[in-house]
Amino acid sequence: MRIAITGSQKLSEYNLEKYISDEITEIISTGNNGFDKCVKEFALKNNIKYNEIIPQYNRYSDKALLIRNYLIAEYVDFAIVFWDGEDIETKLFINVFKERHKTIYIIRRKNRDSN
Repeated sequence: MRIAITGSQKLSEYNLEKYISDEITEIISTGNNGFDKCVKEFALKNNIKYNEIIPQYNRYSDKALLIRNYLIAEYVDFAIVFWDGEDIETKLFINVFKERHKTIYIIRRKNRDSN
């Protein structure tokens, strides 16, 4: 099963095992902020295939984020998003999943680190 995990730039999460089942075979990340470093570390530490789908600004210009989000939504089975309620890029990611009627779990956080 393929999942996307991302989060707001101001957040981090070092206990991802609480949210990941043994059925996960690949983790996709947006690869563009500090939160995604936590995701990458978790995947590598647990021998889970890890990929980043990043915006291709040189190809899509101002639509790059939106296109990246659609690509991720089509590729994964569901997403887990840690959101501070403010980060616009994370909100855009959430909106694409909702628009596509894809399963997305939104975990609201205000603090930087969850341990």
